[in-house]
Amino acid sequence: MEKQQNHNTELASLNIIRSHLNAEHMRAALEEKELKLRHNFMTLNITPELSQHVKIQRADNPQTTILIIDDDPFARSLIKKVYAKNAKVLTAKNALEGFKLYVKHAPDLLLLDIQMPNINGYDFLAKIFDLDPAAYVVMLSAHADDSNIDKAIKYGARGFVRKPFSPAELLSYTASINRQTIDIN
Repeated sequence: MEKQQNHNTELASLNIIRSHLNAEHMRAALEEKELKLRHNFMTLNITPELSQHVKIQRADNPQTTILIIDDDPFARSLIKKVYAKNAKVLTAKNALEGFKLYVKHAPDLLLLDIQMPNINGYDFLAKIFDLDPAAYVVMLSAHADDSNIDKAIKYGARGFVRKPFSPAELLSYTASINRQTIDIN
């Protein structure tokens, strides 16, 4: 009986070790995949044709277009509600999805979260300005300390909105873009 208990304890210990090793292996594989994804994005070649496409697309947009890139679904939903009445609002949960939408729709305003998985907002911002020097970007973050705000402005953002935010804070940026001004009501 005691041998059986020892055997069961050893098996349980081995299973725990296997599980831990599998988790470590999966974590390492995920980290490697994320690094490769980030590298591929950061080395993406922005051609003059692609930049011209974005410029033409923006001019052809029939209404104000706003793109929200934030990994928090609640934040995306709240921001979308603020603008939905008077603009075409697109949302993306990560930088890669957001980049595709940016190229396809050439938004008038990009609201960009700083803290995102894989590619952070600052790296994304640099790539967007390579693509579209006229981009109008407002950074979003719960970490609104002076260094984050200064860094966002240094990287070319036109503004910074601290989470949680008020609709008025978000809407204040739409008055500066070259399309219709969006109503607060």
